[in-house]
Amino acid sequence: MAGGYPAIEEYVKKWAAYEGCDASNPQVIRPYPANSTGPKATRTIYNNVNDGVEVTLIAIDGKGHWHSNEANGVHSTKELWAFFKQHQLDQTSTPDPNFLIYLCFGQSNMEGNAAIEAQDKTGVNPRFMSMYTLDNAQAGWTMGLWHTAVPPQARPDTKLSVVDYFGRKMVDNLPEEVKVGTITVAVGGASIDLFDKDKYQAYLNDANTADWLRNYAKEYGGNPYGRLIELAKIAQKKGVIKGILLHQGETNNCDPTWPSKVKKIYNDMLADLGLDAKNVPLLVGELGQKDQNAACWGHNAIIDNIAATIPTAHVVSSKDCPLQSDRLHFTAEGYRMFGKRYADVMLEQLGVIPVENRNYFIRYESHAGANLWDQQAVYTLPKALEKDAKYTLTMKVRTSADCETLGFWPIWNASTNKNQWGGSADVQYLAPYPVEAGEWKTLTWKFTAQFPLDTFQFVFGGYTGNLDIDDLVLVTDGITENLIDNGDFSKNHIQGWSANWQGPSYYLANDAYQSTGITLPSVVAQPSQQDDAYYTLQGVRVSHPTSGIFIHKGKKIVMK
Repeated sequence: MAGGYPAIEEYVKKWAAYEGCDASNPQVIRPYPANSTGPKATRTIYNNVNDGVEVTLIAIDGKGHWHSNEANGVHSTKELWAFFKQHQLDQTSTPDPNFLIYLCFGQSNMEGNAAIEAQDKTGVNPRFMSMYTLDNAQAGWTMGLWHTAVPPQARPDTKLSVVDYFGRKMVDNLPEEVKVGTITVAVGGASIDLFDKDKYQAYLNDANTADWLRNYAKEYGGNPYGRLIELAKIAQKKGVIKGILLHQGETNNCDPTWPSKVKKIYNDMLADLGLDAKNVPLLVGELGQKDQNAACWGHNAIIDNIAATIPTAHVVSSKDCPLQSDRLHFTAEGYRMFGKRYADVMLEQLGVIPVENRNYFIRYESHAGANLWDQQAVYTLPKALEKDAKYTLTMKVRTSADCETLGFWPIWNASTNKNQWGGSADVQYLAPYPVEAGEWKTLTWKFTAQFPLDTFQFVFGGYTGNLDIDDLVLVTDGITENLIDNGDFSKNHIQGWSANWQGPSYYLANDAYQSTGITLPSVVAQPSQQDDAYYTLQGVRVSHPTSGIFIHKGKKIVMK
């Protein structure tokens, strides 16, 4: 590059990454402009499509980057280089509260020590990002850049680690608008003292510290703790630090002072980054287990008691995570299992229940009408009931406010016997229940079908609030087979459900998000084919649709 200012290109990449652009996959246009009769140039474009941001680098052959056409144009390059170097392009930023950042440090099990397999290189959700923690031109690493978190995480020569599947499981369990970012600084074989900002230099200078370990530390500028804090401060301009992950202890096996050393490092991190412990938990992973004949299993007794020293620390179990033959490091499958457990513990701190443990139900959001029966949750049975047969229906309900009556009106919708409104007059009215707000309550109806009933109506009104329905079981007397398909909503859909008359909005919901600040995901139900009403995309019935997109008879239509 002309003028001797090669750092400019790297600063532009950092600028692009800072603006949320994909710095690893730019659009390259050459020659630029296409019809130029003068010196050829290359235009490199970094895009952030979501925010409409574009950062462009133009390199003119033989002149370098951004030279003006003036004879002394090199001075423009000098000024730009000086500007980038001084300001680092990070003077203004609005952190995204939906970009959750986790700092990861430790020794070899945190940096990664199992071969990266084909399954680990594919299927990484772009919402899981990691930050390069060092510069390595050969590997294409530029320190400070965010990228999709394809392993390795710590350094180009490291392997699969707990971080990889921690991030994968996190994004799999969080709303689509939430991203997860990790920053991993780890050194195999390191004592916990390497991460103490007041002790690391003495540790590196100690004659007993191996040269190879010093060389690893040099890749982090000779100060791994300092590097982690430096990059964490950059990350804070884009997102919010929500936790710290630690896996370390083999080198400090059974050291009784280890908890206090970890506490100092944790407190230093919080202080240096302006964080509050109650909002940034520390997750500490166990070492291999005794029943695996692990080399350092004795240290787990110290790890398991870490909360006595650090109240905001949480232990991540390594039980049954396979070890390699060295009895120190986990296998690839072990890292996958262990990383997901780190995620389970962190999700719990966020108030999030992992997908496999979620309870799904149908939720109706009601606004009080003119009478007790003007809100209806409707389910179309997959097969009509037999007339004169005896049945028992049980279901769980939960309301957000006291509901005076919840009635069950099964109906023969296919009957030719119509009422004055054109609906079926063959309705069986069963006893209503009052439902108090709060916990789930089980309701039971025993009845003999007066008609070949094909539709269940659960009616309520004069009520404003949520009505949650779950675990419907319909059995014929003497038979245990449930006649309601997907009665527990575990199939993750609500086919067959609709709302009639002054229908409330309704959707599939789950108990995944217990804490505030995270939106509850839901799937809006479509009305039944027989329903001639119009519904908004939120499932709200409207009598006279205006312009917009609506659902009518199970299909989306555009009203102009």
